[in-house]
Amino acid sequence: MSDMRMPRAAPPLRALPSGGRHTMPGLAGPLPRARPLLAAQGLEIEGPVPIPGKYRPGTAGFRYWAVAEALERGAALWRAAAEFPWAWAGGRLRVQLIGGTDAVCERGWLRLGAGAPHAAAMRALGHAVLDGLRPALWHVAAPDVAGFHAGFADAVAILATLEVSGTADVVPQATTPFGRAFADVLVVLAQAGPAAARRRPDPRLLALRGARLLADAARRATVAPDFTAQVAAEMALAATVQEGPLVALQLRDLFARHGLLARSPVLEAHDPHLAEDGTELPLPACSLPWVATDAATMGLDLPLLLCPATQPPLAAPAADAPAPVAAAHGFAQSLFVSGMVERPRIGRLQRRAPGTNALATHLLLDDGRTLRLVRERFVAG
Repeated sequence: MSDMRMPRAAPPLRALPSGGRHTMPGLAGPLPRARPLLAAQGLEIEGPVPIPGKYRPGTAGFRYWAVAEALERGAALWRAAAEFPWAWAGGRLRVQLIGGTDAVCERGWLRLGAGAPHAAAMRALGHAVLDGLRPALWHVAAPDVAGFHAGFADAVAILATLEVSGTADVVPQATTPFGRAFADVLVVLAQAGPAAARRRPDPRLLALRGARLLADAARRATVAPDFTAQVAAEMALAATVQEGPLVALQLRDLFARHGLLARSPVLEAHDPHLAEDGTELPLPACSLPWVATDAATMGLDLPLLLCPATQPPLAAPAADAPAPVAAAHGFAQSLFVSGMVERPRIGRLQRRAPGTNALATHLLLDDGRTLRLVRERFVAG
C-alpha cells in the first residue's frame, strides 16, 4: 500500500529525520509518534528497514513506516485489551508488502497490497488477532464462524480508525452485520459513565473498553453453528462486570435489534461460567474434532474430513439453527461451488505457489486415504 490510505480524517504518517520519531497528521495538525517497535509486538516486515526521514506518499519509505505504525498500534491495543497471554500463529506475524490491492491474512503472515486502503489492512490484521486469541476457529467449517471472523476484522478496523482520528465519530463503514452492531456498541459505551466523559469521550480509552469486551467474549464463546450469537451473549455478560448491569442490558437490546440475540428484558440470574461453589469453570476446549462427511456430492472419491462447530452453546440456539455437521457440509459445498477450494495437494500445508487458484481461501490436503478441508487465508480487501 504505497500511501497506506488512512481514513479521510487522519491521513497517513510521515517520518521525521531526527530522533527516530515520525509524525502522523491528525485533525489539528501533525502529531508526534514514536518510532514503531515491531519486535515488541511480535511483528516483522520483510525487506530492508528505511532510515527514518521525510518521505513522499508513494515511496517505499513512506509505505513502510505507514504500515509499521498502523500494525504496531493495532497489535498493542489488542495485547492491552486481552489481559491474558496469547501469541500470533507461529509465534510472530510476518508482513509482506506486495503489489495489487488485496490485503490477505494467512496463518502467521499478512500480505498487504500497495493499493489496499488502511481499513482493509486493519481487517487483515484483525483476522490474525482473532487467530491468536482463538486459534480453534481457523479451520472451522461453519458459515457463521467464517462470518464472525470477518465481523471481528471489521471491529479491529473500526477501533484502529477510532484511535487515529481523535474522535469517536469517524469510523470506516462496516462490511458485516456484526461490524455494524459493534459500531453501535461503541456508541453505548461512549454514552455510559459521567456526563463529562460523555461530552468528550477519550477515543483511545473508548477503543480499549470496546476491545476488552470483544476479546473476552471471543475467548469464552463456545464454537456452535451460531457462533456470532454466542459472542454477543458473552459480550453482554462481560459488560455486566466491566461496564455495569445497565450497559449490559443495553447491549442485549442492541444485539436483539441487530438480530444476533433473542430479546430478553432481564440479565441471567447467575454467571454461567461459575460452578455452584463459585469457582470458575474451564474455558471451551482449544481444539475441535474432525469428522468425515459425504464427499461424493462434491465430486470427491475419498472421504472428506471437516471441522464442524460442535461445542454446546451458552445462548439458546435459534429454532432454525442447523446441526453442526449439516452446517459444515453445506459450508464446504458452497466453497466448492464458488471455486474457493484448491484441489488436492499431497502432504502438509505449504505456502501458495505462483499460478495457483487466486480465488481459493481453502485447500484440500490429501494423505492418500482421506481429504482434509483446511483454511489457507482470509481476503480482507
